[in-house]
Amino acid sequence: MNLSLYSAATGMEAQQLNLNTIANNLANVNSRGFKRSKIEFQDMLYQKPRAAGAQNGGGNQLPTGIEVGNGTRVVATSKVFSQGQLTSTGEKFDLAIQGDGFFEVQRPDGTLAYTRDASFKINATGQVVTSDGLPVLSGFQTVPPGTTSVTVAENGEVTLGSAAGSQTFRLTLTRFANPAGLESLGSNLFRETTASGTPEAGAPNEQGFGSIQQGYVETSNVKTETLIMIARFFILFCLLASPLALRAQNEAPVWVAEITERIHTHFGLEGDLHLMPVSGSNFTPKSGATVSIVEFPSGISPQILLRVRTEVTGEASQEQTVVLRANLWRSGWKLRQPSQRGDLLDTSTLEPVRIDVLRDRDALSSMPQGDYIFTRAVPPDRLLTWRDLAARPIVRRGQVVEVLAQSGPVSVSLKGMAMQDGARNETIRIRNLQSNREFTAQVSGESRAVIRL
Repeated sequence: MNLSLYSAATGMEAQQLNLNTIANNLANVNSRGFKRSKIEFQDMLYQKPRAAGAQNGGGNQLPTGIEVGNGTRVVATSKVFSQGQLTSTGEKFDLAIQGDGFFEVQRPDGTLAYTRDASFKINATGQVVTSDGLPVLSGFQTVPPGTTSVTVAENGEVTLGSAAGSQTFRLTLTRFANPAGLESLGSNLFRETTASGTPEAGAPNEQGFGSIQQGYVETSNVKTETLIMIARFFILFCLLASPLALRAQNEAPVWVAEITERIHTHFGLEGDLHLMPVSGSNFTPKSGATVSIVEFPSGISPQILLRVRTEVTGEASQEQTVVLRANLWRSGWKLRQPSQRGDLLDTSTLEPVRIDVLRDRDALSSMPQGDYIFTRAVPPDRLLTWRDLAARPIVRRGQVVEVLAQSGPVSVSLKGMAMQDGARNETIRIRNLQSNREFTAQVSGESRAVIRL
């Protein structure tokens, strides 16, 4: 490859990584405790056809040489652990660190991680945990039931008040000789590496450790200048891309829009249907021609074979099969935070995304109505599917339910035992407690079912 092209290619690759880093910083501008990354470049080896100081005959030395560079490369991406701005929340378990230090967290596999995202919570057993449910160590003790007040001083001294008295303990922070050497794990967590050095624990507000600010969270340390630069880049991109998009839209055949509308109406589709002839299609109606559908397809799929008729004034009509690429766009959903099996679906945690339901057939394309639980663990930012959810059972196997048998105006109630779990409007098997015979009934409410004769 020509050296100039190769050098330019290394620069483009390096700048692409730089742009990726900046974009990731921008995406996490609202992530609590997030530390921005910076990228470092280094020039590559040089070709030296002539070295400086070489002899040039007659005892003369060359004052300068010839050095031709081979481009640039990325040598490091490191975290910048500068202080983020503290924002008041008033929450008693929001404990921002002002200065040096991390909180210690225990991961599910028992290993330790470290975080500055100190928006903590209390779980069902009174243990202090992160937003992902990971236990927070750092000297935290279990918060007993009946605790009425929690006070955390800048030096990490915690006082739990209750009607029975008060309990006091002290928190610790952890720091590293080279925090830029920590490994990023995601979820605002870091892990120790040989480059970071071993963790050093100490008391807050002593020996150079930071202080703890109760009722505050530390925001991202992404600089405003970065946002401005990205905004300018985005505006420039839109200005350049918009003419291309308009051109592509204008190049779409007029007859396709008419066909699209007819198919959309015929099948009663929900969403935005987009049709386009596949690449290489030789179907090009003459100007002024009328294109009609001879036979509708049996259904909608990513690729449609459509029989059409072309009619031009003064000419015989022609029939031809056209291959169309189809997209049916609707709103899908993804989670903002992880969920575990058995968790109740909270629709406020769903984020809408645009999906093609012809290709993402299992995707959840409508907002769930009613109570649903997760059938398996779902990570954040993954497209939610119907396989991930099941209606929440309101009748449990082995539970005694009241069954109402209705036949017109006459109704009879009896007691039975549910032989399987059932959600609202689901049909389940029930055993009569007196006759011990089984029958089926429809779940109508909590501990209730109905038989319509």
